[in-house]
Amino acid sequence: MKDLNRRHFLQCLGVGALALGASPHAATAARGAVRQAAAVAPGAGVPRYPGRIVEAFGTDVLNGVTVRQDVVDRMLDRGLMELTGATDLAGAWKLFVTPDDVVGRKVNTLSGPGCSTRREVVQAIVRGLKAAGVKDANIIIWDRFESHLRRTNYAVAQKPGALRCYATDSAGVGSDMDVYYEADVLEWVPAYLREDPARGYAASYNNSHFSAIFTQHITKQINVPILKDHNITGLTLGLKNVAFGICSNTERFHPTPINCDPMIGQVCAHPMVQSKNVLTIADCLSILYEGGPMFDPRYLLAHRSLIIGTDMVATDTIGLGILEQIRREKGLPSLWKTNSPPKYLNTAATLKLGVGNVEEITHLKLTVP
Repeated sequence: MKDLNRRHFLQCLGVGALALGASPHAATAARGAVRQAAAVAPGAGVPRYPGRIVEAFGTDVLNGVTVRQDVVDRMLDRGLMELTGATDLAGAWKLFVTPDDVVGRKVNTLSGPGCSTRREVVQAIVRGLKAAGVKDANIIIWDRFESHLRRTNYAVAQKPGALRCYATDSAGVGSDMDVYYEADVLEWVPAYLREDPARGYAASYNNSHFSAIFTQHITKQINVPILKDHNITGLTLGLKNVAFGICSNTERFHPTPINCDPMIGQVCAHPMVQSKNVLTIADCLSILYEGGPMFDPRYLLAHRSLIIGTDMVATDTIGLGILEQIRREKGLPSLWKTNSPPKYLNTAATLKLGVGNVEEITHLKLTVP
């Protein structure tokens, strides 16, 4: 890891670049080189609950396609107080944010209104942030692409002094050219990508720049992913929503045998990610258990829960277990036996980003009427 003024690189191997195309040994060396980044202390005073996950169920949270805001509010309130041991809502939120923080909520809106972070979950988080004294002007809802936000019915706006909702590609935002993840994977990129003029250039460009929203606009982040099957990484939940939500130029990491690994774990090991991403609140009201990441209504199942924790590896491990159970019940193979095994999760655990052994995770469940 190098620090040149405010520049931060995830550069691995002795020569500085992550040369995954070279050999399996290169990938192994890369993982070892990032391990120190995972040990960087989080923001001062922010609690961490390694291996502790709370899943709050709402029996009546769904009424057909309608989500009951009052039930979501109670689910989040109860779940966060159970995670932290706080006796009231404001006390729980004040453990993670202060009135001076600018708090980003990274949502997942790739799949449109059928399978994206619900606005009711976001609104419940806004309610909690306000209880902790965070003003509207210091709250930002964000994602990579403005078109995704709009088609999921988020009201895109950057009005000063008000709650804001915008994307990395929104006007005047963009990527931070000084903060990036560097990896040379061109040898593993298929010909159809290399030969496409636009995508071929992206594949040959070694840097994936962090969103300026993450590096410059916010001081803390609440990760608000959804749980769904993914045809490249096996599943998407907390780790991928952060890593590939922050970074540009990620399509080059998709082809087999890369499957976004070890990139997801290495990006999440960056000191800035470790410091700013203080809490994950996963929208598991419905789960897409097959055909993801894009929405396919045939495979959407009501689950009616929120998964809450600070340990993204543990969160994803619990999410994987939920997906695997549903797939067994539906007669589908384990994700480990598909062409998209969730190997990124093993890498993240190896990097000591959290607890990956399900036997060492405390999975607390509660039900809100």
